[in-house]
Amino acid sequence: MNKRTMEDGYTIFETGSKSASVFLIIEGNVGIYLPTNYSRTPDFILGENDILGEMGVINNSLRSGKAICIGAVTAMNISKIEFDNKLENCDVFIRGLLGVLVSRIDNLNKELAKKNNQKTVSACFTDEEKKGEVVEEERLK
Repeated sequence: MNKRTMEDGYTIFETGSKSASVFLIIEGNVGIYLPTNYSRTPDFILGENDILGEMGVINNSLRSGKAICIGAVTAMNISKIEFDNKLENCDVFIRGLLGVLVSRIDNLNKELAKKNNQKTVSACFTDEEKKGEVVEEERLK
């Protein structure tokens, strides 16, 4: 786990990149851009004490959106390996509950995309592209 300060406009992760870290915003704001958003206005703005990047790390999926710093941002990040180690040492009930919640959210996202005639992020990439590595921890050091 490490603490990092990033500048305004810094892209924390891109849509479709490998999910390698979870982030906790300590200070500042991060804009989240969904794959269908080509504007300069984020779909969501996350701030202090918000977490981002958790879904992809938990369910081993590609990033479902782009995250860009709005002003300076200080965040803690934990790698997928560290997260998995913490989860492995967690109570089996909590681990199961987390799995069920993530599965339900993932299914809802797929249903919403289907309803809006949109592809999910994972459907936009070939199997070969899904295997590609964008190692965020290395880029963030």
